[in-house]
Amino acid sequence: MNDRKGTDMATDEAGLEAFFAAARQQNDAPSEALMTAILGDALAAQPARRGLPMAASPAPRRWAMRDLWQGLGGWQTAAVLGVSLAIGGVLGYTPPSALEPLTAGVLDGTGMLQSADYYMLDDMLAEG
Repeated sequence: MNDRKGTDMATDEAGLEAFFAAARQQNDAPSEALMTAILGDALAAQPARRGLPMAASPAPRRWAMRDLWQGLGGWQTAAVLGVSLAIGGVLGYTPPSALEPLTAGVLDGTGMLQSADYYMLDDMLAEG
């Protein structure tokens, strides 16, 4: 890879250090006359001020309902909720026959809920 020995690299680093020291000593700050001329030209290029600035317009009135509406997703979310409500209403009023075995275990023949004992609580209450 590199056939150079350690002494050659030390010599190269010493030579580079001399260049870096010379660069550190150099003063590249612009003179005061140059800065004054640049600022004078910049002030001359700016447009003149014309009286008082205009008054700021009042902030627009915020509507809480609009913020809530946009936070929930806007009209897209309302459309999805409406379709879900319609499907839920149709399925609740006229359930498909595939749901009858599921509802037969919960509802008796009159459409009323059976007893609240869906499972035995004694199985969960283990004393010991």
